[in-house]
Amino acid sequence: PQSNNIPTLPPTKPPYHPEYTPLALSENFLLAKIHGANYNLCLANAVCPDRTRRLRTCWNGLDPQWVKMMEEHGIEGYVCLEEREAVERCVGLGVQRVMKDVLG
Repeated sequence: PQSNNIPTLPPTKPPYHPEYTPLALSENFLLAKIHGANYNLCLANAVCPDRTRRLRTCWNGLDPQWVKMMEEHGIEGYVCLEEREAVERCVGLGVQRVMKDVLG
C-alpha cells in the first residue's frame, strides 16, 4: 500500500468553540439539546413508526399554554404519558434486540 505523505494536523480548537459559531454557550447547549431530540425522534420513527405517530398526534394537539402550566407545576411528565411510554418501550425493545444480536 502506498502511503499518503500529506500531513494532517488536529484542529486547534473544538468544533463548537465560540470562534466557530456566533452562538453563545447557552445557545450552543440548546442547539445540542435540539439535535439530540431530533436524533431520538428519528430513531423512534424508524423503529416504532405507528407509536411515534400517535405520540406526535397527541403532542401536536396540545395547547402550548396548558403544557407550560403543566411544566410550571412540575407535572410535565404526564403530558402524553401513555403515548410516550409506548414509544419508550418500543425503542428499548429495539435496542435490546440489537444488543442481543451483537453479543450473541
